[in-house]
Order: sequence, then structure tokens, then C-alpha cells
Amino acid sequence: MNSALEIIIFIIQGLMFFVLLYLAYRLFRFVKTVSLDKRFGPYSVEVLEDTNESLFDMLIEYYKGVIHKLSKVFVKSKVLTDYSNKYIKYSSSSRVTDIEKMNYISTKFIIGISCVLLLVLSVVFKPIVIDLYLIILVFLLGFFLLDIYLIIDDKIKRKRIEKDMNKAIIIMNNAFKSGYSIMQAIYLVHTELEGPISVEFKKMYMDITFGLNMEVVFKRFSERVNSVEANYMSASLAVLNKTGGNITQVFSSVERSSFTRKKLKDELDSVSASSRAVFKILVFIPIFLVGMLLLLSPTYFKPLFTNPLGILCLILSILIYVVYIIIIRKIVYVEVKL
Repeated sequence: MNSALEIIIFIIQGLMFFVLLYLAYRLFRFVKTVSLDKRFGPYSVEVLEDTNESLFDMLIEYYKGVIHKLSKVFVKSKVLTDYSNKYIKYSSSSRVTDIEKMNYISTKFIIGISCVLLLVLSVVFKPIVIDLYLIILVFLLGFFLLDIYLIIDDKIKRKRIEKDMNKAIIIMNNAFKSGYSIMQAIYLVHTELEGPISVEFKKMYMDITFGLNMEVVFKRFSERVNSVEANYMSASLAVLNKTGGNITQVFSSVERSSFTRKKLKDELDSVSASSRAVFKILVFIPIFLVGMLLLLSPTYFKPLFTNPLGILCLILSILIYVVYIIIIRKIVYVEVKL
């Protein structure tokens, strides 16, 4: 019985090896074709456009169709609809429909089910005992994997928006000096800049086009971006739109304040660079030592998971480590507020 099982596993492993080898060959041919096209494309005559869809495009369209069908089913649930509202801020569209919000939930379910399928397929290579708790744990890990990606991507976008906000303020100030209106200045920033800042100003422009009040538009913009420059700029524009006044003088003040804050933040970052480097090293050293001990002796930490006293020590160690990171981070990272 064991020999027959080993033969079956060997055959499946061989088939998967050849499938991966074929995929690697196709990927190599694709990369080579792209490099040749970039090399000789400018010197060749353009061919007629091929309207046939590739296999990859067909798979993408099929995946989008599955997500759309799941979203139509999930949108009937009040609980899932309320849960999907938290993903509005991750959308680049000015008006987000219920189906678009629910697409995030459907994607999370697909990722969770895919992780469970990978767990089941792993039994082919290494027989393990799969119980209900393990399946639920793997599904939850896959379900919240998209949230981790969105949080990291949102932090990167916020940093880039904060970096480009000074450019947006300069463009708007120059536009106001040239006699542009607020709506024209917002549209100018959208066309002149690229990246997340352009998307945010496009949302503002679309909100104004749809007839929303200026105060509401600026408030939504400051809530989405959540930075000091955005709050200051939104408050200034809202007050100027309501009461009037010298907009060029006010925005010149906004520009000076933004540059002063950026200069102070850069000086603070340069002064605390060594402290932040020491903090990162001290945070990484315990993880590095634990990893080295696991590689050298995989059973070294086994008593921490099998003994009740070891489990208690493990929980206390993790709590102390987390508190240590929070305290040191509060000391080292200083936020500038003007």
C-alpha cells in the first residue's frame, strides 16, 4: 500500500515538474519576444492589430466574471455590505457602487479558498493531518491577506501624497496668481501631477462637477488624505469659498507654512536618523537570533509550545517585546505638527 502511494506521489510530482518546466519555457519565450520587440520595433512596419485574446487575458476576464457573480450574491447580505464600506477609501473611483465595494470581499473569499486548496494539495508532497481548525486558520490567513496588502499600499500612497502635497500647493498658488478659479486650479493639479495625488484631486474635481458643496468636497479630501497640509489647505479653501478674500495672499501663507513644516521635518529626520537605525537594529536582533536557533536546532523552542509554563513564558515574552517596540517607537519617532 505504501509503495503504491509512493508511486502515485512520484507520478504527480513528475507531472507538476514538467508543467512548471513548460511554464518556465513559455515565460522565457515571452520575455525574449518582448526584448526583441523593444529592440527592432522602432525600425519595423507596424502590423495589423491582433484582436484575438491571449490565454492570460481570457483567464483575467474569467476571474473578473467570477468575482462579479460572487459580488452580486454577497451584496444581498446586510452584514457583508456594511463590512465592505471600509474598502471605499482604497478605491480610485470618485463614485463607488455596492458591487465595486463588494469586489474586495469576493476577492478575499477567493484568496482564502485558494489557500485552503493549496493546503490540500500540499498533502500530495508531504502527508500531514488536516483538521477543521487548520483549514479555518489557513482560510482566515488568506482572507485577511488582502487587508495586509491594502494597508501597506495605503501607507505608501499616503507618504507619496504627503511628499507631493507641496508641489500641489505651489501649482494652485501659481494658478490663483494667474486668475484661475478654485475648480480650475484643482483640475490643473490633476493634469500636471502623477500618482496618488493626481487621483485625489481628480476625485475633488469630479465631486465639484457632480454638484457637491465646496465645504463637503474639501472635508472629504482632508479625511481621505489625513495630513496636516491637506487639512490646512482644505480649511483655507473652504473659508475663502464661503467668505471671500485675497486667495493669493492666503495661499502664499499656506505655501510658506508647508515649506517650513517640511524643512523642520527633514531636519528632525536627519537628527534622529541614528536613533531610528539603532531602534531597527534592536528590533531585528531578537528575530534574527530566534531564526538562527531554529535553523541550528529546530527542537530548541519545543518546550515553549508543549509545556504549560513554557507557553506562559512565550506569551509574556511576546507581550514584553511588543510593549518594548511601542515605547521605543514613541520615543524615537517624533511627529511634527505646526
